[in-house]
Amino acid sequence: DDMIVGWQSKASDAALPQVADTVRKWGVDLVVLQELADVTQLDYLLEVLGEPWRGQIAYDSYGRYTALLTRLPLKGFFLNETGTGRTMQGAIVYIGGKEVVAVAVHLDSSSAERRLKQVNQVRKDLAAHERVILAGDFNFDIDSAFLKSEDLQIYRRLTQQWQMVDAAKGFATSLLDQRLDYIFYRGAGLVDQKPAIVLEKRVSGGDHNAVIVKFELN
Repeated sequence: DDMIVGWQSKASDAALPQVADTVRKWGVDLVVLQELADVTQLDYLLEVLGEPWRGQIAYDSYGRYTALLTRLPLKGFFLNETGTGRTMQGAIVYIGGKEVVAVAVHLDSSSAERRLKQVNQVRKDLAAHERVILAGDFNFDIDSAFLKSEDLQIYRRLTQQWQMVDAAKGFATSLLDQRLDYIFYRGAGLVDQKPAIVLEKRVSGGDHNAVIVKFELN
């Protein structure tokens, strides 16, 4: 069995048809979104994509929200509070009868200290789950000469205990030629296919490419 994870950033109403087109073009099964304005944007995508798609948005004090959509068999959605005002959207889905937890990540854009706190809380909350995927905008570039020590801690902790969907040095996912988007995963039998990453053009008005990854569950 396999699934594909994709996401977009800065969704305006005008960009939503392109988001839906990207999902259909690549046969995506699970979609991670950042910076939705409100639930009406999620509702639009669910209506356009149709059955059996389901989705949920995570409202928080940041004002631009993470969301997660899936057409996989679904156990349920959940919210992952971080104690910083940022809430991540999660879902528990079934692949081949096995549970996989997926979490839409969007870390703080201005504070490395808050980013580290957010990731530490997410890791703690997900520790009991066997198979987990974290996907989204981590708001740091591991290749940057100006990388904060807290961001290096995030990267080291995740890569020591998790697998990362890898890419060549200099791989850029954002308008400013930075790699801000990552997918980390762990769990028995969960592997990403090689080559794993496809970049799809940015949605109109957005500042990140769509990143599409195919997983297998052996």
